[in-house]
Amino acid sequence: MKIAKIAGIVIAVLVVVLAIFIATFDIGKYKGLIQDQAKAATGRDVAIGDIKMAFSLTPAVTLSDVTLANAPWGSRPQMVVLKSAEAHLSLIPLLSGKIDIASITAEDPDLWLETDRQGKGNWEFTGAAPAGAPAKSGDAALNVGALGAKNLKLSYKDGKTGQAATVGLKSVDVSLDGPLAAMAVTKVEVADASVSLKDAKSATTATVGKFVMDARGKISDLGVTNIAVSDAKVSYKSDGAPVEAAFSKLVLDKDGKLDVAGKLNGEDVKASGTLAPVAVLVALNKPFPAKLALEAMGLKAETDLQVSVVNKRPQIKGTVSVPEYTLLSTAAQEKSPQMFPVTPLSWDALKGADADVKISVGKLNMAGGMTATNVVLPVSMAQGKLAVAPFSLGIAGGTLSGNLNANAGDKSVALSVEGNGFTAEGIAKEIKKGEQIMGGPIDLRLNVRGAGNSMHDVAASLDGTFTAGMGEGRIKRGTLNVVGADALAQVASAINPMASKSEYTIAKCAVVNLVIDNGVATTNNGIAFVSDELQVQSSGTINLGTERVDLNVRPKARGGIGVGLGNLAQAVRIQGPLNSPGIGIDKAGAVKTLGTIGLAFATGGGSILAQGAKDRMDAGDPCEIARNWTAKK
Repeated sequence: MKIAKIAGIVIAVLVVVLAIFIATFDIGKYKGLIQDQAKAATGRDVAIGDIKMAFSLTPAVTLSDVTLANAPWGSRPQMVVLKSAEAHLSLIPLLSGKIDIASITAEDPDLWLETDRQGKGNWEFTGAAPAGAPAKSGDAALNVGALGAKNLKLSYKDGKTGQAATVGLKSVDVSLDGPLAAMAVTKVEVADASVSLKDAKSATTATVGKFVMDARGKISDLGVTNIAVSDAKVSYKSDGAPVEAAFSKLVLDKDGKLDVAGKLNGEDVKASGTLAPVAVLVALNKPFPAKLALEAMGLKAETDLQVSVVNKRPQIKGTVSVPEYTLLSTAAQEKSPQMFPVTPLSWDALKGADADVKISVGKLNMAGGMTATNVVLPVSMAQGKLAVAPFSLGIAGGTLSGNLNANAGDKSVALSVEGNGFTAEGIAKEIKKGEQIMGGPIDLRLNVRGAGNSMHDVAASLDGTFTAGMGEGRIKRGTLNVVGADALAQVASAINPMASKSEYTIAKCAVVNLVIDNGVATTNNGIAFVSDELQVQSSGTINLGTERVDLNVRPKARGGIGVGLGNLAQAVRIQGPLNSPGIGIDKAGAVKTLGTIGLAFATGGGSILAQGAKDRMDAGDPCEIARNWTAKK
């Protein structure tokens, strides 16, 4: 007991002596030596405006106007400019040869980081000891409890790519455990941060109101346990559509529980669930789950994914389930005069990851009021090749199924679609026109392939076929306004006492049969419609590259004297832009029509009856002709 008391008295005396020494010690005399030692350690000139020591229970060393020279090839003279820095020391550890610094605080630090054209960084000091070099025997351990900075500015410039970044922090506080060299970070707190990142193609700016990160172990071990961010805003601009994001909350804990709330381009964004422990996300050294509930851009989804970025190319497997989604056209699409956009396709994105994901959508709302149900999209992506096969969806009581393949290597797209079991009546009900048509079973087949940098290029290069047919149905009068066909039927009915006076027209059949070659869809009587009072046949071309249509349409009245009057419509031609064609006179057909009309006047209508009889003998079944015209090529 007596020995302990004596030891305590000795330690107290030593502390008092040390305190008196520090209080009377003029550290300013050693400024030149400190500058020389710093230059020897870094290989760069170090300048200190003033250096002082103040006595207290935690003596403080204050440096002012400190600069560290940049690399000889650097783009500005100083790598570091520091208005002032203050270090608070602990007295007791000095007695055992340990240097414990309670905290180091910097005011207005300005750091400039850059690389040369070969990728060498200006932070690579020629005089510095190699990373991980063991401490020499007798070296004092430099323990630092905390690092802090106010009004920090950090700038970065990549000499190879020209990429530039700036970071501004109103305040940053870093808590450490143990020697400074170990950088065992336990906590980081940042307030009012701003980040700007620019390259030749894009610009990103971000602000963060508050950022808190808890960690354990060496910072190089990436032992992050919790991250919390509030009041964050991100703006991204590039050649594509800009992205504006604002997050009121972003929390990710040590168990991987995620909670995000904010807005993306003005739309609410929420995410919650299990992503991965923070350390795994930071290190990206093993696969992690993504079991999340997402709400974004009008989309709600549940994900059950396994994600790996251990290899060079990320891998994603699992399922994505969407209860309901509405397809919305963008403002750019609404204003565009083109049906097929010239915007470059993101072919490189297919090379960026491998995926095996099954996407299911319970209800898909499309333009015009159409809806699809039970949408199943099995997505497979590997080595730059995409396959969505076999996809399926329910529509108008039937199904559409098929395969979509894309290859980034040759920028090609192949699509095959088969439709069965739905009806024209079902489609009419989908678009709230159910009273206009009844029945009308529909089948269709599409098989095309193309290639190019954009949807326009792909469409302009398409090769393949498209066929669609409709069986018998009933169409309400006034609905069938196909290039004046309904008007023609009404004229025929008016002059033909035998014609039907019912509310509905009986549609016997309808066929569209196109052959597509190098972006041009061609048909020779391959478009047909037949009702009890009318038949329509069409030939011509639809150019997907120029997006123009050129079709001659020949409607004819059926039955009685109206058959002959059907020739009045031979002069119809559809021409112009694909999304808004015009109806004009087919000059070649007009000459024949005028001759028929003249003859009709001369014979008192007898020629019309004769012509009608000939039509019945020569016409054949227009739908049958349409379905089989390609076989006769």
